[in-house]
This record gives sequence, C-alpha cells and structure tokens, in this order.
Amino acid sequence: MTSHGVPRSSTTVRTPQAIQADLLKIEAYNNLVSEVQALKSKHTYSPTSLSTTSSLLTQNPESKLIPRVLSERGATIEERRTFLDGELGEMQTAVYTDPYDQSIQLYNHWLLLESCSSKQTTSTTSPVFSLTNSQKSETLLRTLEWMRELLDEEPDCRLLLEEMIFVGSLLRDLDETEEEEDVDRDEVKRDMQSWLEKLMEVDPMRGGRWREMQEKLM
Repeated sequence: MTSHGVPRSSTTVRTPQAIQADLLKIEAYNNLVSEVQALKSKHTYSPTSLSTTSSLLTQNPESKLIPRVLSERGATIEERRTFLDGELGEMQTAVYTDPYDQSIQLYNHWLLLESCSSKQTTSTTSPVFSLTNSQKSETLLRTLEWMRELLDEEPDCRLLLEEMIFVGSLLRDLDETEEEEDVDRDEVKRDMQSWLEKLMEVDPMRGGRWREMQEKLM
C-alpha cells in the first residue's frame, strides 16, 4: 500500500530482524485468514471456528502495525487523514473486485472501526486518525453509498450485508447533536432491518443471531 501523503522518513531505524519478524507475523495472520475461510466454506459454526475467528481479529496486523508506523513517521493529523482516505479508496476497489474476500472486508472493517467509532478502540493514548464527528459521518455515508451500489450487483453477499449493518450501527452511534443534517437515523434503522431480513434468507444457519439483532433495533 502506498504512503498516501505520509512521509516515508522515520527517526527509528528498523533492523532486518525486526522487519522479518513483522513479515512472519503477517504470514501467520494470512494463514489464519485462510483457515477461517475454509471453516466458513464448510458452514462450520462450532466452538473451534469461533475460537479461530476470535484469534484472527486479535491478531489483525493492521491494528498494531499501522498506528506504530504512523507514529514512527511523525504523521500529522492531516497526513493521517490523507492516509485513511487513500486506504478506504483502495478498499472500495478491492471489495468491488471480490466482495467475498474476508481478509479485505476485515481490513476495511478495522479502518472504519478505528476512524469512525464513537469510542476509542486502541490501547494507545490518542486516536489513530482523529476524525471529527462531521468527518466520521461523511466517511460512513460515503461508504454506505458505494456499498448500496455493490449490493445491487451482489444481493446475496453475506459479508457485504454484515458490513453494511456494521457501518449503519457506527453511524447511529455518533453523537446526534453533532451529526450532519442529511443523516436520517430512522432511515438508517429501516435499512439495517431490511439488511437483517436479507441476512436471514442468505444465512439461515445464524437466523437466531440476525433476529436478535433485528429485535434490538425496534
């Protein structure tokens, strides 16, 4: 991935051993992604698959590497936001290319969670991207816009439906008094209920989970 306006120079010189260690971590993570995808393709929803998925999320390399790299480069708030915009743009292209690729969806999920959640999600002392509520709202609305277009082409894509519900929940969790005027929370709620109904069709094995989520929206 490109630097998207973030200076490549760093005051910290990383040794070949440190770089190799990071590469090994990424390789292990990619292997874990493949394992989760194999379980998913077999419709295996067991304690083993849940444990494997949990490990995947906690070992997500982006959640550790990106904050550290941005910090090492001394990236300003604007440079961090430029980086975020670039990554989200690349993820839009990647998801359009293969909306069924879970590793792509996971990275896009992390970017949105880290940048647009109403709560700080990292253990660092400051947010990674520092968006205002208005910028969070704009980012989430823009994401939902292209996801809606993709859903017209891939109406049965479970991963896409789940991510749209996730984006909708982030949007509804923002401070209502600071949101953009064009955010219709009731409309977002109706859309989320519709996507949950579709999920019950395409993923009946987890119908109970989707119904429970739908009831919480009422």
